Parts: sequence; structure tokens; C-alpha cells
Amino acid sequence: MKKFIKENRQFLIFIASIIMLMGFLGAVFFVLYQSVQSNAIEARRNEVERVAEKVDDLLEESSNTLKMSAYQVEVMMESGAKQEELLRYLTETFNAYSRVIDSAYSDLYGVFARKFMDGSGWVPSSDYVPESRPWYLAARNGGEEIAVVSSYYDMATGANRMCVSKCLADQRSVIAMDIDLDRIRKIVKAFSVDNSTEGIMVLDEDFFVVAHSDRTQIGNEYAKEEGTLGRMIADRLASDSDSNWFKLNYSGTSYLVSTADINFGWKAVTVAEERALMKRTNILALEMVMALLVLIAAVFIVYMNFRKKRHESLRLNSQLQAVAGIYEGMYQIDLKEDTFQEIKVNDETRQILGEQRDKAQYCIRTVMDELTEGHFKKAVFEFIDFSTMDDRLAGKRSIMREFVSSKNERCSVRFVPVSRDSDGKLTIVIVLVEKYT
Repeated sequence: MKKFIKENRQFLIFIASIIMLMGFLGAVFFVLYQSVQSNAIEARRNEVERVAEKVDDLLEESSNTLKMSAYQVEVMMESGAKQEELLRYLTETFNAYSRVIDSAYSDLYGVFARKFMDGSGWVPSSDYVPESRPWYLAARNGGEEIAVVSSYYDMATGANRMCVSKCLADQRSVIAMDIDLDRIRKIVKAFSVDNSTEGIMVLDEDFFVVAHSDRTQIGNEYAKEEGTLGRMIADRLASDSDSNWFKLNYSGTSYLVSTADINFGWKAVTVAEERALMKRTNILALEMVMALLVLIAAVFIVYMNFRKKRHESLRLNSQLQAVAGIYEGMYQIDLKEDTFQEIKVNDETRQILGEQRDKAQYCIRTVMDELTEGHFKKAVFEFIDFSTMDDRLAGKRSIMREFVSSKNERCSVRFVPVSRDSDGKLTIVIVLVEKYT
């Protein structure tokens, strides 16, 4: 195992580096994905809260309007006003509301002293029992509070309307006001167009779709549907009404749902496909993967070139060591810097040189002075003179001088040119000292 690690150390480092890089990029993408998702959720939260605020304003406005009318009717009834006076008040007030204040107010009516009266002039059929109608029952059950009844069927127009109603002081009389749901639908439509929201809706407390950016969904009762996304939304809101956002998986698609509370238990809801919201992040992820693959490929090519050159270097070094084995000493000399580097040297020569690697001319002369028999020193010193080396090696592959060592051994010293500068001047040579056996 240790041998395998030693032989493949660089490759293992390369693999580890790639793994670390992939981990780093994965962490960066995860943080980025979470950030984009949080921003997307926050953007939907802002949208849904603005819708909820506008619907709240409408409901509050309607509630306040009804409260004023209820108070005036109570005062009139306590003062003994006749039915004709009450009807006239309802008619005048309805006209003022619908024609002057807001056309969304479509009717003002109620039961007063067991008598049904309608400010719009609508006269119900003989089988119409107001006390059985949702607007009447909701107001009676609500005590002094304003009751809201959505999807109230207006028998006069055959249209669905939202109704607010209130029980009066005698606990039997009820005043009610109809409001066109188109007012809320316009609010939703405006936000849907302006904010490119995939799905935005307003649900009442029973999860009836009061308004929706998809008109085909208006009027649906999500709590009564089976196997639909609307039913999943209704169930989640019913079980976790305090959550302002959550995820749903429906038919293999993940949705991000943001909600905001509206008065009377209503909800404003936005629904968007997570994939669509995160499209830019997914593209970025693909770009990161492609960049990583390109980077890995580039690093791999560089590594393989390095590995190849390293193998060539090791092979050449091995060959050089094999050749150097026949020499007592082998040095690379930098003539320009007057420094040298050992390629191969015996213990005797190493003791002469010590750790010194500069003053190459002086060191080589010192070594040859120790190795050379006295009669040969002058000739050897002239041969190893760096100042004449350039001329002597001009046009030659090497030059050699034989001599006898101080131990009376036959030896030779050889210089081999390695490189020249741009002017052709010799800069690097190799010096080889050989003893003949």
C-alpha cells in the first residue's frame, strides 16, 4: 500500500484536489441556491402581503360602511320610524354608495322588525325566506361582530357576490350589504399581471376561491375537491394555518406556496413552480458543472504532461547516473555565475569540497590539485581554466586531458558543453573526472 501511494503520489494529490474543488463548488452552489430560493420566497411573500392588504382594506371599508348604516337604522327604529322611512333610507343610501362612492356596492338590504326590505328595489318571490339565508344566519351567529359571507347567490341578479352583514341591537333585525367579487378579482389580476405571478388567489375561511389569476379556478371549493393541487393547499392551510410559506409536491412537480392572512379568516395565496423560480440558478449550476469539467480536463492535461516529463526526467536521470557510474566526479558548471552543482562525486572529493557550491573555478582547481601528481598539475590547471574554455570548446563536442593522480593512477578530465547564451557564449558545461582501471 505504501509503495502504491509513493509511486502514485502526484496522481492521488490530483484526485484529492478535484474532490476538494468539487466539494467547494457544491457548497457554493448550495449557499447560492438557498439564497435564491429565500429571495424568491421573500418576493412572493411581498406580493401576497400586498394583495392581502388591499383585500383587507376593501373588507374594512365595507365593514365600516355597513356599521354606519346599521347605526343609523338602529337610531331610526328606536325613534319609531315607519317601514316606509326605513325603506327610503336603504334606497337612498344604496344609491349613494353604488353610484357615488363605489359601484362595487351592489345592494343594501335586511330584515327589520320581521320585514324584509331591499334598497335596490328588488322584490323577492313569495317563497323567499330571508331568515334562512346565509347572510341572515351568519349575522345572528356573529352577535355584534360583522359577518362575511362569500359566494352569496344574489337571487335578484343571479350573480355570486360577497356579503357583509350585521345583527342589530334587537338581536333579530339584520342589515346586509352585497359587494361584487369583481373588486377583489381585479386586485388579484392587477398583481398577477404586474408581478408575473404564476398563481395568486384569495380564499375564504372555507377555502372557496373568491378570486384567482386563473379565471377557471374562481368559484371552486378546494376543501371539497379530490386529488387536486387546490385540495392539497386547502389541507395544508387547515393543518398549519400559521405557516407563511411551504412546499408541495403535486404530480411530480414541486411548488412553493406563500400565504398571508386576511381578516375574517381569509387567505391570500401565491403558488409558483419551484423549477421555474429556480431556473436561473439551475442554469448557473449547469454552467458551474461545465466550468468544473473544463477545469478538470485542463488540470488533467497539465498533470499528464507533468507526469510524462517527470517520467522522462527520471529516465534521463537514471541513464545519467548509469553513465556517471564510470566517473569519479561529475559536475555541472555555470561559467557565468561561477557556481557548480554535483551530479556525481565520490566521498574523497566531497570531503575536499564540503558544502561549498560557489567559486566553481577555485573549487575545481582545489579538487584537481588534490587529485593530480605534481608533474601533471601545470597542464591540468591550464586545461581547467574557465577563461579559455569558450574558445577551446568552440565547434567541439568535448575536450579531454589525461593525467596521473597523486596515487599514481591513470586519470582523465573532460569538459562537455551544455548551453550557450543568445550571443553564442558558453554558459554551462559538465566536467567529468575518470580513473582508468
